[in-house]
Amino acid sequence: MKHIFINIASFVLLSLIVVGCKREDAYKDFVKDGAIIYPGKPLGLKALAGKNRAKLTWVVIDAKVSKFKIHWNNGLDSLEVPAISTGERADTVNVMVENLPENNYLFEIVSYDKDGNKSIKEEVAAKVYGDEYIGTLLNRAIKRSGSMSGLANVYWGTPEQTDAGVEVKYTDNSGILRNIKVAKTDTLTSLPNYKNGTRFSYRTLFLPDTMSFDTVATAFVTPEAPVIAYPQISASTFKSYVLPTDATTAWGWTLPMLWDNNTAEGSGFHTNDVAMPAHFSIDLGVVTSLHEIRIWQRQLTLYDAGNLRNFEIWGSTEPAADGSFTGWTKLGVFESIKPSGQATGYTTADANYAKAGESFIFADNIPNVRYIRFKVFKNWLGKNPGAIHLMEMKLWSK
Repeated sequence: MKHIFINIASFVLLSLIVVGCKREDAYKDFVKDGAIIYPGKPLGLKALAGKNRAKLTWVVIDAKVSKFKIHWNNGLDSLEVPAISTGERADTVNVMVENLPENNYLFEIVSYDKDGNKSIKEEVAAKVYGDEYIGTLLNRAIKRSGSMSGLANVYWGTPEQTDAGVEVKYTDNSGILRNIKVAKTDTLTSLPNYKNGTRFSYRTLFLPDTMSFDTVATAFVTPEAPVIAYPQISASTFKSYVLPTDATTAWGWTLPMLWDNNTAEGSGFHTNDVAMPAHFSIDLGVVTSLHEIRIWQRQLTLYDAGNLRNFEIWGSTEPAADGSFTGWTKLGVFESIKPSGQATGYTTADANYAKAGESFIFADNIPNVRYIRFKVFKNWLGKNPGAIHLMEMKLWSK
């Protein structure tokens, strides 16, 4: 047993000698006259990825260091950087390695002193990105967009993790090209002074990861123009405005019932039988530029009786008190339609169309008005003299 112990001890001792020799070989370049004299190595080495480039940064605390050598591509490519001392205890070195093809890289950095002694090498990895990566990027989705009264709103979808924001370009009402930046956290972007009906373009910015320093972007895309929405005029200011020549009401169906938000039977406007054309007037209570009017027929007599068929709408800010058309401007000529085109009766689609309210759009160049006047030429029954009736009215401004 004693011989076995001696043999084991001898083996261990021999191993230590071999390891020591190998370690000595590894550092033989740094030994001179029996002393290790290699310069200080780069400390805190980091690599930041960029577009076809990488940024390397480290700290040196050895004043004897005169330069650094950087190697990559298994030593096939290299870069030499002089050490510049600021007199501080520690100097930070920043090096940009340019013109790198898109790839994964392992950078090796070694310090040298003026005598050519070198330090132990330090290594750091970086993934450099380029056009191939950019080609995989997708623009941030748009949920919906709409514009109203010189303001467009864009509602954004959920951003990707690497999204760094969005850049939007649009032309305002003055013809000036606007460029705005949208933060990644924004879900709604408003485009002020937006010209309704025009299109905007946008692109999405990306930072590939937390160690990236170059922001890249997708190509600009131009979605469909934001859907135009117009503000509804509040009926709270509407009131009857009866002039001497206006048709009179009948059956207790008065003008204010036109804006009571109710299309039920008995809650509308109804006149006596009058000679066509006949008219009636309404005070909107505010001066505005009209975009749209929507009216609802009497539900029990769709496409029949006194429901409006051919009519005009006139507007004024100062109507003549005698009930004449002095001071009034024609805003539009309209005709109620039956989608099926049937001469008599109506289809389910016709009924649904009428019950949803029939919209009529005004031209863009009409003047602002406060008072409106319906001038009716023909009702759906075609009777003259005949009654006029409708159940509800809503208005939108530009």
